[in-house]
Amino acid sequence: MKLTVMSLQEKSEHEIVWIEVNTPDGNFIIQPGHSPTTLIVSAGKEFTYCLKTGKHELISIEKTSILQVHRHSALLLLTT
Repeated sequence: MKLTVMSLQEKSEHEIVWIEVNTPDGNFIIQPGHSPTTLIVSAGKEFTYCLKTGKHELISIEKTSILQVHRHSALLLLTT
């Protein structure tokens, strides 16, 4: 699964196994094949993903952001 993280300053792409995202409606785990959806990502929480190497990476979400999920990719739009 490919994760793209975009902000006004930069863009990065990662090959991942899963995503853990905190939303106003609760915590979700996203894996390849997940139903397409768009989620609001809660400010002040951590966005976690697991690389194919097994390493876990964290992004501290400073402002409410958006995660758009497709079956084999996800796009995290960070607001500034």
